Amino acid sequence: MIADLVPVVRSALGVDASYDAVVIPRLLNRAINRLLRDYHFPKSVVRTDFSNLSPGDKEFVLPAGFKKELLVHFRDNARDMWSEPMKKREAFQLPNASGAPYYYWLQGNSLVLDTPVSSEMNDFDLHVYHESMSPTVNEAWITEDFPSAVEYRAILQGGGEIRKPEVSQTYTPLWADERESLAIYLNELEWSNVEMFQRESAMYTTERYPA
Repeated sequence: MIADLVPVVRSALGVDASYDAVVIPRLLNRAINRLLRDYHFPKSVVRTDFSNLSPGDKEFVLPAGFKKELLVHFRDNARDMWSEPMKKREAFQLPNASGAPYYYWLQGNSLVLDTPVSSEMNDFDLHVYHESMSPTVNEAWITEDFPSAVEYRAILQGGGEIRKPEVSQTYTPLWADERESLAIYLNELEWSNVEMFQRESAMYTTERYPA
């Protein structure tokens, strides 16, 4: 976890413990975000639920850190049943002839349905399984699997911000080595087991998508 990496970063930056509460954790969070964004690390898979749907609902704001949707479908709570996966379109789509929501598309930071929720769907939930780039969601696994990468990235950023050029001079070669090892790891991961490229959260570990 981030708290476990704070002493290493503080020591490398040559600052006192007053930086532990805010400055260094913020550096580490930014490092995680940078690694997830720019170095193609696996992203945790999470499920966002939209409950208590009302007639006319059609647009749903996606959570911070949303990266890519993997499955979108409804759950009928009264009958304990799941709908078929909804079909994605790249932009506006005319409503399906069935009269029920069938297509969806992404618009800004929202997911939009082709047909608004009807009054018959008052006991339905909309479930969206998606990759998340949230540093908080990914913190546990990335700090456990790649603590050196997170530390080096935070130290380099902090060295510049705290104006300690000697820190950057010391750690830049280390970060170059780490970057090379990450590239090798990610290439092996991508080609040997594509499924591993997505980190599943503890929310559902037995099945990727509930039946």
